Amino acid sequence: MTVPAVKYRFDNLAKSGFIREYVIDMLPFAPEISDLYEMVLDFQTREGLALGEKVLSSLPMVLTLSRVEGANSIAVRIYLPRTQMNNLLTMFSALTRRGVLAGFTYVLLDPMTIRTQTFAYKFYEDSTGWHYDNLEYFEDLRKVSSAFDRENGMRVIFQTAPVPSFQ
Repeated sequence: MTVPAVKYRFDNLAKSGFIREYVIDMLPFAPEISDLYEMVLDFQTREGLALGEKVLSSLPMVLTLSRVEGANSIAVRIYLPRTQMNNLLTMFSALTRRGVLAGFTYVLLDPMTIRTQTFAYKFYEDSTGWHYDNLEYFEDLRKVSSAFDRENGMRVIFQTAPVPSFQ
């Protein structure tokens, strides 16, 4: 569908009150020839991390970018033409050999299966921001599982592991 046709339909929906809020998100490349990747780039230094963040945030192929708390790492969602993935991996490999990156990891995502869930607004305060404690969540799960244990005679154990948090 052309941009003018989309705009015409959108404007009519907005005038009718069907749309109250919206966000426009345009893909930089055609979906038929592109793939969606989630990557974690591990930098050797904080300076490299800061520079990498600055460079990556200016690229059209980068959809989202988040620092990993407690590490010199960035989580990046990249939307890229399939023919260019080999070039990207070659560049990251070269940055690793030169000592800029300590390493990198990536997975191919299927955009049709992505599900998202936001934190409940009760975890947000205007003065201090978001408050969410994964350990509290695990404790609630333990309570539920202990009830399950008593009922079925089976013990469920949740192991605590360091969970990366994103800024």
